Amino acid sequence: MTYNIMIVDDEESIVSFIKDSLNLEGFNTIVAYNGREAIEKIDDSIHLIVLDIKIPYMDGFSVAKHLSSTHIPIIFLTAKDSLETRLKCFSLGAKDYLSKPFYMEELIIRIKNILNQQNDNNYIQNIRTFKDLTIDYDAFKITINGNPINLTRKEFEIIKLLSLNSNYYFSKDQIYDLVNLNKQGNTQVISEHIRKIRKKLSEYSDDEYIDTKWGVGYRWLV
Repeated sequence: MTYNIMIVDDEESIVSFIKDSLNLEGFNTIVAYNGREAIEKIDDSIHLIVLDIKIPYMDGFSVAKHLSSTHIPIIFLTAKDSLETRLKCFSLGAKDYLSKPFYMEELIIRIKNILNQQNDNNYIQNIRTFKDLTIDYDAFKITINGNPINLTRKEFEIIKLLSLNSNYYFSKDQIYDLVNLNKQGNTQVISEHIRKIRKKLSEYSDDEYIDTKWGVGYRWLV
């Protein structure tokens, strides 16, 4: 299934950046540069809206109010990052909120997570195979040539994050935040998790599954 994502922002450079990135991920994109245009273009084919707050004619809050009966999930993408703004976004039914400047990788993950929750026909394929390694995302299970790999929950979550977004490198800070490791010390814990993951996978395969680009981060090798 191909999902249709609407992008609503009055900055052409941001719209173009998001549109190109989502298209590379296999999404269809519909763009609008103000609230009035967004309302005119929205229909039942739209699966999710990335919506800026400060847009002409109708601001993002007004657009969200207009859409309250449609149940189309909204991610607010905005430069406003106060608690008051965040609370207002969620009070209007927003599924998520991301402040500018933002990482495109994070926006894509948030979009996928929402679509996965919204639709019984998951966007994320439940079982994937990479070389000799198979990941069952629902069962939290990884095997190599049929041999189960004994991973901790956080190790599995790191592999899940990387393997579902193999086009991107993730920094330690990004992994730390996205896998919710805030109770495990600082970002240096990521290096230790990656080391343990590699050691466990190497017991059953000579293949490399995680690439390290120094100064950039980690990426899953397909």
